[in-house]
Amino acid sequence: MARLHLSDQLALAIGTGFFGAFTTFSSFSVDAIRLVNQQQWSAFAWYVGISMVGGVLLSLLADYWAVKLTHGPEEQEVSQ
Repeated sequence: MARLHLSDQLALAIGTGFFGAFTTFSSFSVDAIRLVNQQQWSAFAWYVGISMVGGVLLSLLADYWAVKLTHGPEEQEVSQ
């Protein structure tokens, strides 16, 4: 059987990024299902709503900061 050889950086990225996303989503799903099973509809709606909207807003904010930090002032003025 052939073995796949990955660099340490790639193995770390896969382990924390790819598989970490699965465990985070699994935790979110389990918590949401528990709220449904306990018929805590208001808490469920708030939990899912805040998690989804907050996630998108924080992603947009991170993207904005990444552009600000990686482009010099002269590049920012041209792109606006």
